[in-house]
Amino acid sequence: MTILQLLRRILRGFQALVHKRREEQDLDAELRTYVEMAIEHRMQSGMSRREASRAARLEMGSLESVKNEVREATWESTLGTLWQEMRRAPRTVSKDPLFIAVTLLTLALGIGASTAMFSVVNGVLLRPLPFPDPDRLVTLWETEVATGNRSRVPPGNYADWARSDHFFLGMGLYGSMVRTITGDGEPERILGAQVDGGYFPTLGVAPLMGRYIVRSDCREGAARVVVLSYGLWQRRFGGRDVVGTRLVLDGHHCDVVGVMPRGIYPTWPATAGGILFDKRYQQFWVPMQLGTFASSRTSHVFGVLGRLKSSATLNEAQGAMSALAANLAQAYPDANAGEGIVVTLLEDELTGSVRPALVMLLSAVGLLLFAGCANLAILSLARGAARMRELAVRAALGATRGRLIRQMLVENGLLALAGGLLGALVATAALPSLLALVPAGLPRLNRIAVDGRVLVFTAGLSFLTLLLFAVLPAVQIIRADPQESLRVESRGGTAGRGRERTRLVLVVVEMAVACVLLVGAGLLARSYAELSSVGLGFDPNRVSVAELSLPVDTSLQEAATFQQQLLKRVRALPGVVSAAVAYDHPMSASWIDSFRIPGNPKDDTAAWLRIVSPDYLETMRIPLRKGRTFASTDDGAHRRVAIVNEAFVRRFFSNRNPVGRRLVIPAPTRPNAPEFHEIVGIVGDVHSLGPSAEAEPAFYIPMAQFPQADFNLVLRTMSDSSTVAQELPDAVRSIDPSVPLGQITEMGDLVEITTAQSRFSALLVGLFGALAFVLAGTGVYGLLTYTVGQRTREIGVRFALGATPADVTRLILRRTLTITLVGVGIGTAVAAGLSHLLRSLFFRVAALDPLTFGTAAAALFIVSFAAGLIPVRRAARIDPLKALRDK
Repeated sequence: MTILQLLRRILRGFQALVHKRREEQDLDAELRTYVEMAIEHRMQSGMSRREASRAARLEMGSLESVKNEVREATWESTLGTLWQEMRRAPRTVSKDPLFIAVTLLTLALGIGASTAMFSVVNGVLLRPLPFPDPDRLVTLWETEVATGNRSRVPPGNYADWARSDHFFLGMGLYGSMVRTITGDGEPERILGAQVDGGYFPTLGVAPLMGRYIVRSDCREGAARVVVLSYGLWQRRFGGRDVVGTRLVLDGHHCDVVGVMPRGIYPTWPATAGGILFDKRYQQFWVPMQLGTFASSRTSHVFGVLGRLKSSATLNEAQGAMSALAANLAQAYPDANAGEGIVVTLLEDELTGSVRPALVMLLSAVGLLLFAGCANLAILSLARGAARMRELAVRAALGATRGRLIRQMLVENGLLALAGGLLGALVATAALPSLLALVPAGLPRLNRIAVDGRVLVFTAGLSFLTLLLFAVLPAVQIIRADPQESLRVESRGGTAGRGRERTRLVLVVVEMAVACVLLVGAGLLARSYAELSSVGLGFDPNRVSVAELSLPVDTSLQEAATFQQQLLKRVRALPGVVSAAVAYDHPMSASWIDSFRIPGNPKDDTAAWLRIVSPDYLETMRIPLRKGRTFASTDDGAHRRVAIVNEAFVRRFFSNRNPVGRRLVIPAPTRPNAPEFHEIVGIVGDVHSLGPSAEAEPAFYIPMAQFPQADFNLVLRTMSDSSTVAQELPDAVRSIDPSVPLGQITEMGDLVEITTAQSRFSALLVGLFGALAFVLAGTGVYGLLTYTVGQRTREIGVRFALGATPADVTRLILRRTLTITLVGVGIGTAVAAGLSHLLRSLFFRVAALDPLTFGTAAAALFIVSFAAGLIPVRRAARIDPLKALRDK
């Protein structure tokens, strides 16, 4: 059955209940009519309403007993009474279609938005990692004690860490790896990891078929083997049995020994000490064979996994590793001085960066739902007040307060149930659009869905909304004295003070919630604007980046020749303005290298290394500050040169001109490169880690003097780059058919990724704030409209006593101002506290930014004033004679 058919069936059911002949008339309704007739008859004879009501009830004792007998005969239990109320509820509720429409729309939007956001939070934050005892899995990184900056781990230090088994069941080492598959279909560039024998046992996950990599595979001279991911196995091999077959990786035959199940695997450690969990980095695993590289303590290239013992805590493990770091600093001061070790949960590596934003968004949508419930409570109070006479007569006939409360809860519960169902449908329909807005790289996106847990959340949310918008109005109405309600209704008096105070409180709550959301939206919007305004140091417009990888055994000369031929062919393509190759593009930073400056008191320093070809700086439009850029003559046959950025000059040369000075590259880290590089130029800073991060010191060296097998092709086009992108594969194949072209990305898209989370948060909170803003305005309008209607007689008396329309206008506007002032005051205080908790999400914006707080308050005062104009004009035009006569 489709959703449309279901809705049609529900609509037909409501219509059938509305139009069904009332074969079983409600006995209470009949008695109410009889009582009213009896009271009116006695009042015509001169009795007061109270005396007439008392007399009618005394004479109806026999009818009361008949009523009880009929009730016992028809409904023999409380369950039967409840069933009767449930049958009556659709007929009663359907008498007010406008109330139904507003209620269902509010609940559908509020519950739908909350359910959709909870689906994201559930898929990303609440689901455990697919490993045994995931709360025992940790990652370990090196860190600079002075700054707290994290970095990857050198293999020599890891060997000492792995021997420290007091708190760990095991450790595993992993590093990024790029390979090219050939010989079975089209050549394909795949990304994965090289791992040691402790990697898979530490994770504790069994292979889907075959086996995983063990320690014997990592010994020198062992046979080449590979383990495939589930995604690569399905996509390239169709899910057939591949264990025991051979693949050609970078020209070498490798035996497939296993396939891993679906999951989230740490494979790609980032230079700054983190893990890239994108699925494209998790396609295969090969054994790690370090050889003599195993003793290096200066090459920070690997990530480390650990599994805590059941008796160990994270704090105990952190203390033990910190002590070990101190020992290593004493034993190897040249490499480990000032270095520490940080231990974090793997779960935090996966979700730590997005958890604050998602929790904030879920809280924001919860506040929006709360404001919607407050609005519905105001409507429910107004509707209940309109039914006060009916409820009072029912109470006068003997209906208990429990019976009356149950009746209202059943009616509102029916609406809450329908609102919950519509909310689930809205969430299901809106989830794809929400996921389209989610920042790229958010982990576990494929696990976000409206599943059983989310539906349970929706059911609980529907019950909560029932409590919020139905129980309070029911209690307020039922607490009223039936006789007083009948007397007030008969003479057109105002509502009780308790109900009036309740409405005021609810409108104040709406104002406060709207203020909190508007302030949050304003701070996030300003933060995103500040983030977007940061100059990145290059021009990303009309620039494309293509990834390429040559076989690992490609010689330096072969790599240089391939790059020269590629640039020659690409520059000849129509629409290409300029082209260059680089190990990292401007929005990527993956290589930190150490160096020495002759005459510098520091023995050893490090900075980001950028290996680029001539024309790279011109292609990316990175400004030259002093000296010159690289030339075609800066190759292996000429003196070694380097270019540094301004941050490099500030940190290592105290802003003095370094052109002509030399950098000394230690031979152990790069044995194939000469040690001395003369600084020939200074360029502007590039924010490679994103606009929110400060530009780091970096030095550039020519690709021709240090060719790389893995590199990026960057090219600037005249306009649309799609035509060039289509011709790039042919250009690469014309040089070497076995080299695949990797992913092609627009530089503008890479830049947007760095601000996507800020944009996502600002957009959603802004949307929630706008909805809360509208709810606050409608709440004020509804309250004032109801107040004017209830106080018509009072206003007429004021006019009769000489009050002017201006006096009445000031009276109502003063009430509006008071409500808004209290609501904004409470909301401002709450927003100030929350903004301090969320200040990590802001960029260059103070948590107590006066402009944002002032704008939010002014907007709420304006909407309150606008919402009060129509009720104020209506009150000012009241005819006192008509008001007194009608009432």
